[in-house]
Amino acid sequence: MTEQEQKVIDKLIEAWNEFMKLPPVHPDDANDFRYHLHSLQRVIFSRQVVSRYNTPYVNYTIPNQPPAPNNTRQFANINTSQDV
Repeated sequence: MTEQEQKVIDKLIEAWNEFMKLPPVHPDDANDFRYHLHSLQRVIFSRQVVSRYNTPYVNYTIPNQPPAPNNTRQFANINTSQDV
């Protein structure tokens, strides 16, 4: 994890701690905030994998499927065989 990514994670922790100091308004608020906070954390944590294994975007066709439209970008090197 880069230093900047760690700073973002630290800010998310700070946001959670500050949010929990607010008086409750609705019983689902903490659950909703937690859910979306976890979504943000997943984006930051997945950056490590994406930066290491990222492949260029290319158009490709899945066997027995129509080709993707020209304006659709797809991941390269995806194994589409049934023998997984």
